[in-house]
Amino acid sequence: MVPPLPTPPSTTTAAASQRLPRYAQSTLSQRLKSNHPQHSIDSSSSSSTGRKRNINPEDSPIKHPQKTRIIASSNTTSNVRFRSSDIIHDTNACMFKIKLDSQGRIAALCYLPTRLHLLVDFYHTEIPESYRQLGLGDLLARRAFQWAEENNKLVIPTCAFIQRYLEHYKYMNNAVRNEQEAIERLAIMKLRQQQPPPSPVSSSPVPSSITTTLAINK
Repeated sequence: MVPPLPTPPSTTTAAASQRLPRYAQSTLSQRLKSNHPQHSIDSSSSSSTGRKRNINPEDSPIKHPQKTRIIASSNTTSNVRFRSSDIIHDTNACMFKIKLDSQGRIAALCYLPTRLHLLVDFYHTEIPESYRQLGLGDLLARRAFQWAEENNKLVIPTCAFIQRYLEHYKYMNNAVRNEQEAIERLAIMKLRQQQPPPSPVSSSPVPSSITTTLAINK
């Protein structure tokens, strides 16, 4: 009688693992570890690699980046101050302007004449971004309205900045909303100029004879 052949160990192990519950079966990572044991790292090989690259780990510590402190420069536009005397009225270019620096940058309020001789249009205000928040717009607008008032001119504030300016300074009486309002205002101004001035009241003393007559009648 021939004895039965023994079952291969791998087959027996696989069959046994199939009969076990899933949580008791070995995972794929565990089977790989058992078939391929970890190799220890040879310190001599790592040091030789370091020598080949001329790197000494003890002499080359990790350097962290240093913090940089930003210091604001004192030479900023916030220290610049302008006055009304710095404003130039360029009649050829129809603008009020201020020269800001040696690079040729300017701040300007531009206007246009209209078909009416005494009506101008403030249509644009230009200020470089680095020079804003210094009050240059208010300075230019104040000077431009002063010029218009001195020359009996009316102003149409087309520029959005001038419109906001008038919301804060409502005493500017020479601003009009449109050309039709300007025509009506100019007509009233013309009529006032054509009216003769009232005769002055005589300040000469009353004659003494009239004073005596009035006293007798009393």
